[in-house]
Amino acid sequence: MSTMTPKTPIRAIKSTLVNRSSPSVGPASQTYEPLVKSVLAYRLSRVFSDSAAICFALQALWTIWQKGGPAELGAYGMMIAPFKPVAFLGASLLWATAAVPVIVIRKTFLTAQRTPATSPKASLAVALAKPSTKPAFLTYLISAIALAIFHSVLAYKLETEVKGDPRLTLFVKSRKHPHYLNGRLIFILLSQVTVASSYLFRNMLRDRFAFRWVSGRSPLPVQIVLSAIVSIVSITSALPLACLAFGVLRMVILPVLYRLPFVHAFLKPFVAHFLRGPYTFALPFQHISVLGRAWFIGFTTFFLWETAESFFDGLLSEPVTVASSQSDKAPNVLISGISSTDVVMKYYAFAELSGIAQDRSATAVSQRQAIFGDHINVPNLWGTFVRETLLLIGEDYQLLLRRGAPAPGPSPTAPPPPAAKKLIDGVEERLHATPAPLFRTSVLRNSVALSPKEEVLDNLGSDGPLAHVVDKSAEAAHLPDLFKSVSAAAHKNILKADPAAAPSQPSAGFLERAQTSVRNYLKASFDQHAPALLKDEVTRVVDWWTEDRVSRVVDATLPMRELDVVVIEVLTRLVCASLTEDRYGVVQRDIPKILEALLSYLTALEEYQVEILTKYSPPPLPQPQLNEDGELEAPVLSPKEREARQALLAEVDKATDLIAHVSDGLKDGVVRIARTFGDKLSAFKFPPRTAQKLQGFVDFCQ
Repeated sequence: MSTMTPKTPIRAIKSTLVNRSSPSVGPASQTYEPLVKSVLAYRLSRVFSDSAAICFALQALWTIWQKGGPAELGAYGMMIAPFKPVAFLGASLLWATAAVPVIVIRKTFLTAQRTPATSPKASLAVALAKPSTKPAFLTYLISAIALAIFHSVLAYKLETEVKGDPRLTLFVKSRKHPHYLNGRLIFILLSQVTVASSYLFRNMLRDRFAFRWVSGRSPLPVQIVLSAIVSIVSITSALPLACLAFGVLRMVILPVLYRLPFVHAFLKPFVAHFLRGPYTFALPFQHISVLGRAWFIGFTTFFLWETAESFFDGLLSEPVTVASSQSDKAPNVLISGISSTDVVMKYYAFAELSGIAQDRSATAVSQRQAIFGDHINVPNLWGTFVRETLLLIGEDYQLLLRRGAPAPGPSPTAPPPPAAKKLIDGVEERLHATPAPLFRTSVLRNSVALSPKEEVLDNLGSDGPLAHVVDKSAEAAHLPDLFKSVSAAAHKNILKADPAAAPSQPSAGFLERAQTSVRNYLKASFDQHAPALLKDEVTRVVDWWTEDRVSRVVDATLPMRELDVVVIEVLTRLVCASLTEDRYGVVQRDIPKILEALLSYLTALEEYQVEILTKYSPPPLPQPQLNEDGELEAPVLSPKEREARQALLAEVDKATDLIAHVSDGLKDGVVRIARTFGDKLSAFKFPPRTAQKLQGFVDFCQ
């Protein structure tokens, strides 16, 4: 045998080519949002420091007043009093109990969605149903009460030497009744409860937890002055309510509780002195010092809350710039930011893109060219940008067509047909199938006769001829089921029989009927005994509380109008810049659908504005007519009619301004594109309606 020469083994040729998938724009939660949150975290620390400075200044004023003022301290004493340890302790307590909780609760429940309510009553109802209302009220309540308690404790440390006992202990100083509650402290605590309630009520009507779509921040002195004015008005209106609540508590609630069994024995050692002597509305004015202290404590509470809220609004209103720290990846980061699920993050990303779209520097030009000429990401940057932008505009456009109504849910689908139940392979039993009839004939040959015993048993069976005859005769004679056959048909009839009558339940809605009766009684008594002037004022307040505002209707229809204006500006400016900076013509192929979307949105806004003016504008005044002397005499409106007409005109003007805010942005964007492209727009194909609308803008620009 001849030996075979071994062959060289075949090896695969190694290649340096690697199958790499094309990168895509990263999610905003990993690229853009961490950068924005780091900037906002730094600003939040600045808000805390500014509020701490306000607390220190306010506590310095409190310390100087509690020490006796300039008459007792002198110039040098006033200078060193705020820097003593007790003053620092008071400032720290103010900051920890008043400023920090309000900032934290505001940050926790911040939302970009406005409350879709058209009247103060509806706003209150929607706000009460929100999950943020109860935590906010508890926060305000605990903060207000804690501030009053800390003030009472510090008062004994600072005021005792100069002004004597401030009398703010929990129990009165009495040897005979050592457990009587101190009415002064109770009134101050009750006034703080009123402060917390009124502040929550104001925040609910203002929709305070919604994101403030503002473009600038007021200077710090302006914010402080405005907060002081608002605080003065708020505490001045809340303190009479505290006096009224204290009077109701003493004249109505406490006597009722005192008559309850076992409660009397428990309350007597603590509140028996409150029942001695009548309570009059002039009684609080006999304790001016208590009213003054409650007013200043309430003002301090309101002022610290308002300044903290104002500083937080300023934190959000400032634009966030993160592209400067990511110069080489700025387009990728910003395009990723506009795809965020958080509307606030979208707003920050579009606001920064607006600056890049308007800037004429070389850096901005290179960043725009990077957006237009991206060939690395799939989809590319411009494709992602235009898709997210048109989707956002389209959602608001659909909401406008629905007039603010939510999107309809998916239509209910029909249930699938019942599936067959497989018993054995090849054999199926279908549900609801008609059973096969049972043959009553014998399966044996006809020649075989049954025995007499078998015939009797067959006739007496539950499904025999005798049973069928009994069933039919029972139905004809309306016999009870007890006398019928016990066959399956009888069981079915028994199951279908009416159940026994349920025991009578107490009628529902007792509380509702009682409330309605009390309300009707009070209304009838008020209409019968109240003076006419009071009736007019109550009617005016009720109308203000329940009447729908036209501007709030439009606000619910265009909830993201500020974001829409920024988006439209960025989109149109980038389209205009693409005429000279887009080397590959990527943007030009999207111009028809961009203009179609913008003009469709503009047409819908114009139709909506006409609808608002037609539906809500007051009727025109009647023309002047000739009187008996032959002179023209204009019709005279009553003061109530004139006031209602002016209020309606103001609401209509405010509503049209809201619509014009978006429509003007759309017009500016379309005009910007028409002026930039000019006659080049004739190279694109548009739908007839879009072309007709666009032609008007082109004629205007020529």
